[in-house]
Amino acid sequence: MASLLALCFVALVTLCLGSPIASEVQLEKRANVGRATFYNVGEGACGEFNVPTDPVVAISTALFGAQFPGPHCGQGVTITNTQNGKTVRGTVLDECAVCGAFDLDLSEGLFLQLTPSLSAGEIPVNWSFDD
Repeated sequence: MASLLALCFVALVTLCLGSPIASEVQLEKRANVGRATFYNVGEGACGEFNVPTDPVVAISTALFGAQFPGPHCGQGVTITNTQNGKTVRGTVLDECAVCGAFDLDLSEGLFLQLTPSLSAGEIPVNWSFDD
């Protein structure tokens, strides 16, 4: 009886060791929906001086946080204009105190990569933080 029990135990261990292990779960990036506007950049809340041609992204105070520098400073952001499908990549370098939670304020240069004219004023966007 003991040898039968030992044999069953060995068989069970062999089956378990031969079973595939579940691979890591891939998390999907969270896509944020908001609007993008543009502004005249200068010294940003991340402590860097920026010019209009820099790919500056200012995020809402809700996302920026109360620390200096904010936890997202220097983080890449991928932004898509949902009206025309154009996609650009910018960097969080500033805070937007008047933006809604998921709205973005962009440097003029970055805004113009998404739409042909500043006269648009604001555009609907989907965006996400890069890894």
